[in-house]
Amino acid sequence: MDPVVAAREALTRVEDVERAELGPSQEFGSPFEEIRSLVWAKNDPVYRVALDEWERKERLFSGRVERREKSSADLINQIFNLVGFFSGFQGLVLTAVAQLSTSQCKAQCRKVWFPIVLTVAAAVVTVIGIGQKFSVLKELEKSIKTEKQAHTEATKRGDTVRREGRNFRFRALDVLPKAPAPKTFSWWKWGVIFAISFFTVVFICSYLVILCDSW
Repeated sequence: MDPVVAAREALTRVEDVERAELGPSQEFGSPFEEIRSLVWAKNDPVYRVALDEWERKERLFSGRVERREKSSADLINQIFNLVGFFSGFQGLVLTAVAQLSTSQCKAQCRKVWFPIVLTVAAAVVTVIGIGQKFSVLKELEKSIKTEKQAHTEATKRGDTVRREGRNFRFRALDVLPKAPAPKTFSWWKWGVIFAISFFTVVFICSYLVILCDSW
C-alpha cells in the first residue's frame, strides 16, 4: 500500500475512535491537531523536505554551538592560566629580590634593572597572549550567537508547520536577523590588562624600594 494512503487511513481510524468517545461537538485538542498537521506535512513532498531540512539544521547548529561553547570555555581557562603564570613568575622574582636585599652587597641598586626587565617582559608577553585569546574569544561568541539564532529559527519553523498544518505559509517566516557583536568580554578584557599593568608598576616600585631604598 502507498505510504501516503496508509498514513491517511491510520489518521482517519484514530479520528473516528476519538470522535466516537468525545462526541461530535467536542474538539480533539491541540496534541491531535499537531499530529494531524505533521502527518499532512510528512505526506506532502515539499513540506516533508522542509521539515527534514529544518530538523537537519537544528542538529547541525546544536552541535556547532556545543563545540564552540567548549572552545570558549577552554579559551577562558587559558586566559586564567596566563594570569596565573604572570602572578607565579612575579612572585618568584619578588622573592629573589627580597633575598638579594638581605645580602651584604653594596651595589644592590645597580642590579634593580634585572628584575624590572624580567617583570616588564613577563607583563608584555602576558598582555599579548591575553589579547590574542580575547580576540579569538570574541569571534567565537559572535559565531555562537549567530548559530543559536539559526537553531532557534529552524526549531520555530518546524513547530509552525506542525502547529498550523495546511494554514502554513512560507512567506510568513521570519528572516534570520544578523547577530550583534558580542560585548560580554569587552570590560573583562580591559580589566585584566589594567590589573596586570597596575601590578607591574607596583612590582617595579617594590624593587626600587627594596634594593635602592627609594621613597
